[in-house]
Amino acid sequence: MLKLPTYLRVFKKQTFSLLIALIVLSELLYAALYLRLSYPIVVYTSVAVLNSLIFIVICFVLLKNESSTRLAYTLIAVGILFRLTALFYPPTASDDINRYIWDGKVQSSGINPYRFAPADSSLKALHSENLPSKVNFPRMKSIYPPVAQVIFFTSYELFGESYLGYKLFLFIFEIATILLILYLLRLLGRPESFVGLYALCPLPVMQFMIDGHVDGLGIPLLILSIILFFKRKKFWFFLVLGLSISTKLISGMILPFTANELERRFFKKILAGVIVLLFFALTYLPYTFGGVFPFEALMTFTTNWTFNGSAFQVFFDILGDNQKARLVSAALFIVAGLYIFFRYKGTMEKMYMIFFAFFLLSPTVHPWYLTWLAALLPLSFRWSGVLFVALVSLANYVVIGYKLEGTWQMPVFILLAEYMPVYVMLLWEKLRGTRFTSKWHFHEAH
Repeated sequence: MLKLPTYLRVFKKQTFSLLIALIVLSELLYAALYLRLSYPIVVYTSVAVLNSLIFIVICFVLLKNESSTRLAYTLIAVGILFRLTALFYPPTASDDINRYIWDGKVQSSGINPYRFAPADSSLKALHSENLPSKVNFPRMKSIYPPVAQVIFFTSYELFGESYLGYKLFLFIFEIATILLILYLLRLLGRPESFVGLYALCPLPVMQFMIDGHVDGLGIPLLILSIILFFKRKKFWFFLVLGLSISTKLISGMILPFTANELERRFFKKILAGVIVLLFFALTYLPYTFGGVFPFEALMTFTTNWTFNGSAFQVFFDILGDNQKARLVSAALFIVAGLYIFFRYKGTMEKMYMIFFAFFLLSPTVHPWYLTWLAALLPLSFRWSGVLFVALVSLANYVVIGYKLEGTWQMPVFILLAEYMPVYVMLLWEKLRGTRFTSKWHFHEAH
């Protein structure tokens, strides 16, 4: 007869058995990645989707039971096991990691990564068997901010062109993210077991440990900055948030809410924002000599790229113009931001919701973008967020078509399957006026 350890007796036996079964099944699916099957992208997508569905059930199980510190540590250990299992699998759904390593290699040779595109003849001496031939958009200069570039450089200096070497950085950063989330949960008085909402989420496991996306470098800095914000360590908050923005610009969205909360006087609120942006700008300083404009490629990307957008796709279908659809999306995002700023009372809620609104209105929503939302989910739980980070894996259907048939096309039925449950759940939550978490209820005022 199964006898639960003392610290796990917060679970009913049937619920505990279900949780163990779900964890074992998830681990088996991650291990199944290594089966030598004909189409790795199909296996990758199948594992991502199936584990995402399992994750939804895991969330339900965790929310139905009491929390404990030892349970939280158990979930962290499982999350680390998942990441270790996936770590050695080669990049499959994205080749962005080649650009990261190339940027590191260019810097290792003393060249500014924003100066030349990989295909530029000036860099021919750096060519190897894999680089830059495997870099996507080789005629486009780097879009990645300076803090990310420093890590690319460090990784190349230590490990050369090794995928695994770079992903070891991400593995360490992921452990830091999980531990920082646990600390922040304690600081905010949230259940410690909610750390499992990120630790067991398949999205960061697949996107960081397999494909090696740069977002995993910026997320722990964002969580650390939020900790410093709540502890009112102003200078360190300004510095760390500036560094987080300089890893991935998206983290700057929390600045209006945090600056407003930190200071009472309007002038000081503005000054707080300026200081953060100054720290951010200073990271670019070493990369601007010689007339280099580091934002050149980023501006091209943000004004032209589209993928997996929901509201944007509707606007584009109606207007038939990319730039007009972007303007409508941007205007609605500003309106949503103002609504969140004035209507939501909890700063943590505001930070979560601005990310949520951004991804609903963005023209480009790659699966790895939602790892930012996944990191905030334990701190401001919503079922609509769970569905969002789970169902975004369906977008890999497009990659299957591209890898197997050379066609890059998003079918309408995939968009509907991915977004309709999210919008329905979002509406349901709004009508209820609170986020239903079964046993746990966190109201907007907290």
